Amino acid sequence: MRILFVHPNYRSGGAEIAGSWPPAWVAFFTGSLRRVGFDDIHFIDAMTNDISDDDLGQQIAELQPDVGGVTAITPSIYKAEEVLRQAQKHVPDALRMLGGVHPTFMYKQVLSEVPRDDGLMPEAPAARVHQALRLIEPEMAPALAWAAGERTARYILAHRIPKPAQRMLRLLPGPLAAPLLSKAIAKHAWTFAGSGRFSVVDPLTFEIEDNPIVRGEHSHYPLCHWHVAVFETLFATLVDPNLRCEETACCAMGAPACRFEVQHSRGGPNFFKKFAASGGDI
Repeated sequence: MRILFVHPNYRSGGAEIAGSWPPAWVAFFTGSLRRVGFDDIHFIDAMTNDISDDDLGQQIAELQPDVGGVTAITPSIYKAEEVLRQAQKHVPDALRMLGGVHPTFMYKQVLSEVPRDDGLMPEAPAARVHQALRLIEPEMAPALAWAAGERTARYILAHRIPKPAQRMLRLLPGPLAAPLLSKAIAKHAWTFAGSGRFSVVDPLTFEIEDNPIVRGEHSHYPLCHWHVAVFETLFATLVDPNLRCEETACCAMGAPACRFEVQHSRGGPNFFKKFAASGGDI
């Protein structure tokens, strides 16, 4: 994974009197990343070297980073946003991050100004987010991925599944609601499985072969907390509040597919077990 840090070329005509501004943030992040195995790290100090926007874009294009990071204080925020525009233009599939004091405290303003992506995030940067999180924050990664998955499901409920359909699923008995929901999930599997191969084993069991979120990783335990949270939140909300999801096999553990099983949290009524075993034909 190639990582690029950029210090924006902020020039006021007066601040330069103080000389170069040491980009200590780059050293901080580089040291942390190298400790966990990231060595392909590059830095462009656009301010010290007075690099124009066009020249910066050319350098970004030549480096072709997978992840790009830029910082900003309040006076330099617009130059930092221009860095993001150059990155979007020259490496559209790269993950782009903006940090620093101003973006942290004025995030609403910044989010309204930075260049937006059209549609869903491409698979490659989405997978890199998950994989980098597990490397940099291994203890926090499961909880953070779970929280992101739950919020994704809440977004789907708020904006993607029509309210009449949701009401119908809630009114139907679980054995009737679950296959309808699983069919809808399969129809839109491309949005969360990407180039992986999604399949419905039965209305309460799903598999993703060659899951891009864990592609190339090795682990002694399942890693797909984001998927688990999405499936559990959808089924608990629309089918039965006692349903829970568990990843019982993971590609990162050497399994041929990541397997997700939805089960009743208390063992459940017998019809749920019969339902899953019969493929929903009861």
